[in-house]
Formats: sequence, structure tokens, C-alpha cells
Amino acid sequence: MDEIKPNILPRGLIPGRTKKLQEANGQELNNLIEKLLAEIHQGKRRFSDFKLIQKKNFNSGKRCGLIVLKFKDYPFVLKLFMERPDTFADPYGKGVEPISFFFMAGGANRHMSGLTRIKNAQRSAQLLNEIKLWQNNTIIPRKWFWLPRDNRLLHVTGCHVGGNEIMENRIPSVYGIVADYIEHDNRINMGHRRRKSIAMRLCNDLELCIDPHGDNFIFVLDDETRQPKIAVIDTEHFPTIVGIKQKCGFRTHRHWIAFLVGKYVRDAYGRTKSMRRHAQIEPRELDIV
Repeated sequence: MDEIKPNILPRGLIPGRTKKLQEANGQELNNLIEKLLAEIHQGKRRFSDFKLIQKKNFNSGKRCGLIVLKFKDYPFVLKLFMERPDTFADPYGKGVEPISFFFMAGGANRHMSGLTRIKNAQRSAQLLNEIKLWQNNTIIPRKWFWLPRDNRLLHVTGCHVGGNEIMENRIPSVYGIVADYIEHDNRINMGHRRRKSIAMRLCNDLELCIDPHGDNFIFVLDDETRQPKIAVIDTEHFPTIVGIKQKCGFRTHRHWIAFLVGKYVRDAYGRTKSMRRHAQIEPRELDIV
């Protein structure tokens, strides 16, 4: 909760990301999300004020997982995370990805890794600003946390994790991340191989704290300068969700995919109980966001 409060969605005026984009009232955005949440609990599949972008990691029946939507009348995207005590530690029923992540990251899920997105975005922006190649050539959308009025907490207790007998934490059972929407009208026509090569180089420079998946990057012309830039639209801490503990880099996307497949097979099917226990206290080279 200490990470959330300083980055909560403002209730006052939110300036447009650029001069061309409209301002927004934070309280109005808050009211629209509360209305959306009520519609989800009512079992609706279409929503009054939002356009669905992705629900592959969301279980509509149990109302748990991650659902991604765009405000119809505002240039913002909402990533809404929902869990209950009975679904939080259950990776099944929310798509293939949560099952894979559960085994690869030793129990991590999207609900937990979602809490890393804003801090990782801030860290990535700082690192990119220190690298000459990426200075003034990248866009990382603004992001804010959103919490519902009925803010219930999940009390998470872990045993024998990281060398500690007991670890306890409290996290929201429902929360959202509101981010600037990057318009696709200014997209740059670029070869698929070239786009992947640039994205992979950027991720390697960031020590893989960003997922190299091609959908996480949009190549656009800046609205004001008309110069080409790469927008990093997904800032989930990649080592957390796939369980990477040592520094690594990849030459190509094919190399990256082969690594992930091999890691999943080893983590899910190739470890004894003693190896799994050791993984809980194994030191890591990478920072935890």
C-alpha cells in the first residue's frame, strides 16, 4: 500500500499528455471506473463507458484476473486487477499465461506483478534517460493506481520464503492502473524484423526489466516534434513474472522465446522438491521492484 498512495489517480484536473489531447477530470474517471466495476459484478460483457481491449487473463464467471479496457471518451487505458482469497493462489481458470507464470516465478501472478508496473516505469524512464541512444527517443506513458471505494485487502501470508519463517503483506483485492493511451494514428510503418530488433536492444539495455514482446512497443511520430519515437506501453517487471534471477540478454526474439520455453519446462517438470525449496532462498543478481 505504501507504493500505491503516492501514485494514486488524482481527483482533480489531469492535463493532456500533449497539447493536442484533452484534459480530464480525475474524479470523473474515478466515477466511470466505479460504474464499470459494478457492471462487471452484474455479469455484463459489454460496458457503458469502456471498450474492451483484452480479457485473455480474466475469468468473467469468477470475476478474477486481469482485464484491459480503454475509456470511450478519454485518451486513457485501464488495467483492472481482481482477485479473491480463493482465486488469488489458484492459477487455473484465468488463461494459459497465468499457469505458466505460476510455475516459472514460484507462485507469482499478474495481481502481484501489476503492483510493479508504476515503479518499474519510473525506473525504466530514469535508465533510458541515462543512455544516449534512447535519450529523447522513448515515450513511457504516465500511470496512476486506482482503488475502489470499497477497498478490501487480501492478507497474504507466506512461509519459508526468502529465508524468512513468516512473511506477511496486505494488498488490494481490486485495483486498477490508469495509463495514457498512445494513439495508433501516428504509427510508423516499419518492417517487423526491424521493430523487433530495436525493441530487443532497448530491453537488453534495461537488463530485461521490460518484457521484449513486440506488442509492448509502439513506434510512433511524436505529436509535437514529428520525430520517430518508441513508446513502451507495458512496464510490468519482467524478471518477477517469469522468475529470472540472473542478468541475461538475448540476441533475437527467437533466442528469447527458446529461453522461456526451456525455462518453463525445467521449472514445471524438471525440479525436485529440494530444488524448489532452494529456489525460495536462492540469491538474485537483479533488483526486485
